[in-house]
Amino acid sequence: TVASPPIAFLFFVIGACLLIFEFFTAGVGVAGLVGAVLALLGWAVRFNAAPLAVTTSEGVVKLSEDSAPRCLNVTAALERFVDAKNEFSIDSVQGHAPPPFLSFAEDSVNMGFVGDPVWMRLRVLNASKKDQPLVFEINNPRIARVEFYTQEGDAPYTMHVAGAAAREEEREITHAASAFHLEVPAGKARTYYIHVVNSGSFRFVAFLWKPSVFQKRAAQWRAGVFVFMGALLAMTLYHLVVFLMLREAAYLYL
Repeated sequence: TVASPPIAFLFFVIGACLLIFEFFTAGVGVAGLVGAVLALLGWAVRFNAAPLAVTTSEGVVKLSEDSAPRCLNVTAALERFVDAKNEFSIDSVQGHAPPPFLSFAEDSVNMGFVGDPVWMRLRVLNASKKDQPLVFEINNPRIARVEFYTQEGDAPYTMHVAGAAAREEEREITHAASAFHLEVPAGKARTYYIHVVNSGSFRFVAFLWKPSVFQKRAAQWRAGVFVFMGALLAMTLYHLVVFLMLREAAYLYL
């Protein structure tokens, strides 16, 4: 997504190239406008990287009064298990004989092509004196299906669904990437399980967001998409008008 460093860098490079191109061609400034938007977007993301989460020696994300997250990168705190035989369910994963989970121990994940289901575990300790409502996000919108399991007290785990293959009515949060609500009570620890089914590249960054910050960021992302699509539409209409006036087939190629 736009929040990932490679895409931010790509946007910045494309934007800079379009700005340079605008200086050497005679036009209405569409290329320059698109280039400026992409360059600013890439540059802004460069200075908006999420801080890494504070974890205990056991790999538990620790939330305190001083570290109430606006946005935290919790990728390194995630633990994974590749279910090569597709034989585990939520009951067996969190039961008395759980599978051997391994820590990612990195602030971004790139496991290449993974065709088998992957179970992940996120443990969060709220050391503050107030409940912490949060949004958990896996920022790769191309992952086919993400199941997020939450538990309230001693009740059974509840499944929430997102991912590219999930219908809009199935999603808890309408967003391009997979995002889910969770709440960690004051002074309590909670364990969350994520079941990922994907047939392509397994790469992502996981975040914990403050809900209000997440909503604001999602609105900004949608606005950026509308601006970008509007610029593409303006370029298309401009070349179409020029083609109709000059009858030069070259103007049909954007």
